Amino acid sequence: MTVGSAIQTHNGVGVVVRGRNLKAGLPEEKTVSSDEIAQAIATSVNAIVEAVTDTIDETPPELVADLMARGITVAGGGGLLPHLDELLSQRTRMAANIAEDPLGCVVRGTGKVLMDIEVLCRVTVELQNGRKSR
Repeated sequence: MTVGSAIQTHNGVGVVVRGRNLKAGLPEEKTVSSDEIAQAIATSVNAIVEAVTDTIDETPPELVADLMARGITVAGGGGLLPHLDELLSQRTRMAANIAEDPLGCVVRGTGKVLMDIEVLCRVTVELQNGRKSR
């Protein structure tokens, strides 16, 4: 979390990691830069960005207009990754912001859905019948 990043920043920040070298089988200490971490997680980050862009593609035009006016709000654990909002802004050409409490948003949203079990059942039935829910 100290040096993670959704994009390469070339800021030279690094962190010392300790573990077992799998080839030698011996303990080892190594400095890893934020750019190396960005490279290592690029596939996962790109999967998140693709999921967002795919969702936008399937979203009705009137809702896309709202997104363009208000921007995308990132909630959940991905919101803790530095520079994810910048990457989403670049790829979607829309403003992207991190929620004030990204993890808390997910918890509160889940609680609200569970409080209205009828809506949850309706969404579940729509998904089971092969229809996409919005």
